[in-house]
Amino acid sequence: MFQRGTFLIGGERASILSTVEPLTGVLIGIIVFQEKITIGMGIGSALVISACVLITIFDKKHSVS
Repeated sequence: MFQRGTFLIGGERASILSTVEPLTGVLIGIIVFQEKITIGMGIGSALVISACVLITIFDKKHSVS
């Protein structure tokens, strides 16, 4: 299914979705398995989101130049 989705939306968008996958795992753990949120989980989630944002920003700047 991932390969089919990559074909439909393109490689760049698929790679960004793959980067956000750990956050999905954390959210499923909290919702389905009632896991407790720890400071480490919060920091890790913030780092993943920051990385996605930075990749997107620098990619757009590189494309425009």
